[in-house]
Amino acid sequence: MLEYQPQTPKEDRRRESRHVHEQSLRRVGILSEKSRADMMAPLIRASYLEAAAAGDSLTLIRPSTFSLGWKRKPESKLQAERAARSKTLAQGSLLEKELAVLEPCPFEIFVSFTDASGPHRMQCGDWETPATFFKWRREYGDEGALERLKARYETDYPQGGVAFAMGTMAKYPKTWLLLGLIRLDDSPQLKLI
Repeated sequence: MLEYQPQTPKEDRRRESRHVHEQSLRRVGILSEKSRADMMAPLIRASYLEAAAAGDSLTLIRPSTFSLGWKRKPESKLQAERAARSKTLAQGSLLEKELAVLEPCPFEIFVSFTDASGPHRMQCGDWETPATFFKWRREYGDEGALERLKARYETDYPQGGVAFAMGTMAKYPKTWLLLGLIRLDDSPQLKLI
């Protein structure tokens, strides 16, 4: 468990937005599996539209159904992504330099899912999915890596509990993005509500 001292950014009025100064982070303990689920319970909504109606810009949802899909990116899109990362590299931030040298994923990975507001299809915007793809690609090739991702998300995650992290960006506060898929146990607290 980490403790930190956040500051609210002046240009971003979203309730959940904070600047975290990495130097202020310090480890204060370890959360049990049950405690992790309980800690995240207040963020869980029936749909991201419910979160938007409540004025939130960050939420977790538990989809009732979902499936993973992919489409190969055209070379022109990969070149544009490489150029954008090179531009970021020129700006000089250490973290951004590390991100800029990463190869863009050759596939657009998307998730089709259903929540309380109905069916949706969104591109998966996390860093972990492409990182896992590249790790498995070395061992199993493109198709093998994609099939393993599909099995992980569609079979393994739901068996233990899954939540989708959904959020907006300051520039586009009404556009919701799929930020990540999280293996998260169901919280017993939520079942009492």
